[in-house]
Amino acid sequence: MQSFIQGVVDGYIIFLFFEGLLLFSLIRNGKKSRKKNLKT
Repeated sequence: MQSFIQGVVDGYIIFLFFEGLLLFSLIRNGKKSRKKNLKT
C-alpha cells in the first residue's frame, strides 16, 4: 500500500512540474503572441 501511495505522489510531483513549466512558458511568451505563432 505504501509503495502505491509513493507512486501516486511521484506521478503527481512530475505532473505539477510539467504544469509549472507550461504555465511559465505561457506567461513568458504571452498568450496573444502564442496564438499569432499558431496561425502563421
